[in-house]
Amino acid sequence: MQTPQDDYFASYGNLKLTRDAKGILVAQFHSDGGPFIMTAQSHTEFVDAFYRIAQDRANKIVILTGAGGQFITDVDWSSFGDASDPGVWSQVHDEGVQALENIANIRVPRRSYRGTRPCALRLRATGQRHCGGGWCDL
Repeated sequence: MQTPQDDYFASYGNLKLTRDAKGILVAQFHSDGGPFIMTAQSHTEFVDAFYRIAQDRANKIVILTGAGGQFITDVDWSSFGDASDPGVWSQVHDEGVQALENIANIRVPRRSYRGTRPCALRLRATGQRHCGGGWCDL
């Protein structure tokens, strides 16, 4: 099943998007096919990626996962530039907020799988778990 929004599937360097005929979208975080290392570019791209996933009505279920049995293994802080610069940090903060808002606006069941460790973090506003490992609601 193709929708006009399928063009976004190949738009992100660190997010492999696949969807089956039942509308189950798998979003796999990766770096060159292996475990994902967050970079400034991927951080920026995720704002748009989660927005487009949320807008695509062909997505019936969304699964967030990471390559190599890992979710986010590290952060390449040097790619963000001078994080002590308030302008740089403000952009990083704003993008992070926008990405989380866009994830929250995905109006289908969402699951995140990070391996076998139990979930540890709860989002204060909703009481839902943010994945620290295992299957959990976002």
